[in-house]
Amino acid sequence: MRKLIIVLAVIVILTFPAFAQKGTGVLEGTVVDQDRRPLRGLTVDINRTGYEDYSPRSRFLWRTDKQGHFHVGLPAGTYSVNIASPDGRILKQIQDVRVEAGKVQSLDSALVGILAPTSPLPRGKKSKGPPPPTQPDIVRGCITVRGITFQRASLWHPVGTDISGSITNDCGKDAYVTIDAAFFDANDTKIGDQQIQKLVSAGSRPEFHLRPDLPDGAVAAGYKAAQYQNGRVMDVFVQFQP
Repeated sequence: MRKLIIVLAVIVILTFPAFAQKGTGVLEGTVVDQDRRPLRGLTVDINRTGYEDYSPRSRFLWRTDKQGHFHVGLPAGTYSVNIASPDGRILKQIQDVRVEAGKVQSLDSALVGILAPTSPLPRGKKSKGPPPPTQPDIVRGCITVRGITFQRASLWHPVGTDISGSITNDCGKDAYVTIDAAFFDANDTKIGDQQIQKLVSAGSRPEFHLRPDLPDGAVAAGYKAAQYQNGRVMDVFVQFQP
C-alpha cells in the first residue's frame, strides 16, 4: 500500500505542470518605428476581453526591452493590446488578439511603423511659449471663445485631460454661453462628450474647462484618460438675459 501511495504521488507531481500549463499561451511582438528601429521602454497594456476559463487576472502590464521586444505568458483567451508611450499616450491599439494554449501568438506585423514618442525636454528647460490652440477661435456675434486647447493626460495623471479656453463678452449685456465638446481616441473616433454652460457678464473674460467623465480609482482613471488623444469644441450657443 505504501509503495502504491508513493507511485501515485510521483504521478501527480509529474503531471501537475502539464495541467498547470495547459491553458497558457504566449503573446509576443517587437515594436519598431517607420525606419524599423526598435522602440524601448513602451508600455504594453494587455486587457482580457473574453473569458473561456476562469482567471483571477484580466490585465497585464509589460514593457518593451532595448530591442523593442516583449514576451508575455497569458491564459488562453481574447485580449486587446494598447502600446503606450511612457507619458501614457496611446500609440497603437490592437483588438481581438487570440491567445491559444501551448501556442505563440506574434504581433510583429501589427507593430511596424509606430511613431516614436517625442523626447521630453531636458530638465530645467521650458518650451518656448504656450502650446498652440487645437482649433481657431469661435465667434458668435459679440461672444468669442478663444485659445481653445486640449491638454493630454498621462497614464498615471488623469487630471490633465481637458479642453480649456476663455470666453469674451463684448455684447454690453450678460449672456448664457453653452459650449459643446467631444473627445476622440488615437483613431479620431469619438469616445466621449461634455457640455458646460456659463453666465458670462458683460465685459468679462472667464476661463472654462471641460473634462470627460472618468472612472473611480487612480489607475483606472489614468488608463481611461490616456485613451483621450484629442478634444474639440463642436459648437457654441448664446442666450442673452431677458
